[in-house]
Amino acid sequence: MIGKLESERGSLQDTLASTQGKTKSLDEQLQQAYQDYKNLDVQLAGLRTESQRQADQERLLRALLLERVQQSEDLQRRLARSKSDADVLAASKDVLSQELAAAGAQNQSLDAAVTRLADEGERQARQEALLKALIAEKAAKTIALQGQLEGAGSRNQALSDEISKLESQSQQRVTSMASLREEVIRLRAELGSYKKVADLDRAQIEQILEAQKNLRAGLSEYLEDNRLGIKRERQRLVLQLSDQILFNSGSSTVNAEGIDVLRKVGNIIKARSAALEVQIAGHTDNVPISNRQGPLGSNWGLSAARAVNVVRFLQEDVGIDATRMSAVGYGEHRPVAANSTARGRASNRRIEIVLVPR
Repeated sequence: MIGKLESERGSLQDTLASTQGKTKSLDEQLQQAYQDYKNLDVQLAGLRTESQRQADQERLLRALLLERVQQSEDLQRRLARSKSDADVLAASKDVLSQELAAAGAQNQSLDAAVTRLADEGERQARQEALLKALIAEKAAKTIALQGQLEGAGSRNQALSDEISKLESQSQQRVTSMASLREEVIRLRAELGSYKKVADLDRAQIEQILEAQKNLRAGLSEYLEDNRLGIKRERQRLVLQLSDQILFNSGSSTVNAEGIDVLRKVGNIIKARSAALEVQIAGHTDNVPISNRQGPLGSNWGLSAARAVNVVRFLQEDVGIDATRMSAVGYGEHRPVAANSTARGRASNRRIEIVLVPR
């Protein structure tokens, strides 16, 4: 479609250029005709003042009329040749042909009037008025033709502007369609990814919720006195066990009460949460360990040793698969409360059993 519009625009531009050249030629010829009529006016004025020159004026008028007829015929031939160059101006050329035909008839009338002028001097005034009227009418028609030609040029310019506008809009639509296709492809791919993630998240969250339900049911006695806490962090389930129920002060060995608690927790995880990984994290407060050397001489070493002992108990005593478990010690560096109070320090001394989807 764009190629067709460009071809039509080129054809219109060629036609406009040809028409402008022909219009200029027509304008010059019409101006010459107007000058000829003025000459006739001057000659008729001479007839009014010098009656003895009527014969000479008659010859001169006849010669001028013959020349005007020849010019009219030439204009008709040129108009006939230009008719095939611009269909857009066909109507204007038809009108011009009619006007030229009318001009020929007017010339014949003028010839008859001049003939009568030789025999009837009293009719000179009326003939003079007729000639002036004809000149005025021709001038008005000339102005009208110029207006029509200017209008045709304006219409051609408007059409050219419209073609340019359509080309720009077409290019914008092509660019917009390509951009929309890319956006649709991207959104479809993104939607597919979101669906996969959503399905995966839903399944994992359901596993965490089921594990939370089972642990709450099996460890209710420890939850009531706040020695054990359970919280869910989206796709993670965190069990917080106070060090008081697992270890003696400064020790990394699980005590008797801790063995009971860990056995209950481990059995629930083993029986009902087999699809979850088990991460054991040891934490302490910020009070330094004194009078001790070696790996357990720092809070970091003590927290790591406690986490490792919990993992070993869950593997050896409970029978949880070792490939599901890991141990890490954080020391005092991930507190859950301020270490400025005894209560805060007690909250920070803990073992966390974190269950996450595999």
